[in-house]
Amino acid sequence: MKNLAKYLFPILFVVSCSLAQNNDLENGRLVIKKDSNDFIQKYSERTIPFDSIACGLNFKAGENYNYSKSKILKLKVKLKTMYFAINDSAKKELFLDSVSNVFADVLLNEIIPYWYGTTWSFEGYTAKPNNGQTGCSYFVSTTLKHTGLNVNRYKLAQQNPHNEAKSLAITDNNITENELFYTDNIKNILTKYDDGLYFVGLSNHVGFFYVKDEQYYFIHSNYIDLYVMIEYAETSGTFVSDIYYFSKISGNKQLALSWIMDKEVVVIGK
Repeated sequence: MKNLAKYLFPILFVVSCSLAQNNDLENGRLVIKKDSNDFIQKYSERTIPFDSIACGLNFKAGENYNYSKSKILKLKVKLKTMYFAINDSAKKELFLDSVSNVFADVLLNEIIPYWYGTTWSFEGYTAKPNNGQTGCSYFVSTTLKHTGLNVNRYKLAQQNPHNEAKSLAITDNNITENELFYTDNIKNILTKYDDGLYFVGLSNHVGFFYVKDEQYYFIHSNYIDLYVMIEYAETSGTFVSDIYYFSKISGNKQLALSWIMDKEVVVIGK
């Protein structure tokens, strides 16, 4: 374990440095200021009802989207080099588990913050946050693509929720299926999931499902409120479905390996 630490510590250090942000808190509520990012002005007037420290998330976008993406590409190269430097197969597996969490952190805290407030449209497919419109599937596929995942964002977004989940799971052990007949039983489903990030596919909607300290969050392009947002899953009007497909992002070693190796994620079609 001591030898493994030399591989894991640099990951945590790199991520902690790249994700450090100064968030503005007012009465325990994080507020995105207008003058912080002109391109999120529309969303900046809304208050995100979560303490960023408590939920472990950054809500404030960086200064430049392309620069943030370029930093992630450099991080991928470092992680790939570190992976090849490990000779023990068991340590490689443990390393990939950590890499999967790095991928989730970068997606949540580097890429997605730029997208909060982007206008929803059923046919939206913009590749630029807060410039154009995005549907729920394109929000997912585009943010994954811009985190450096080698996936066809158009093809992934055009699949049904089940196939989107299967595509990102890569192997069957990374996906679970839940049928829900009574909406008041939703908590029974959510409590099955450990802390971390998941893709979630519903009957007619998709997004990211994030768990932190028994709190359950839904990050998605909301067709009711008409913009990309984060909200509590249990009380979200769009999180109602008769079936749920949860696909691991945190803890998905196959997805993590595809990320650092730039291996194409095969999209499962109809």
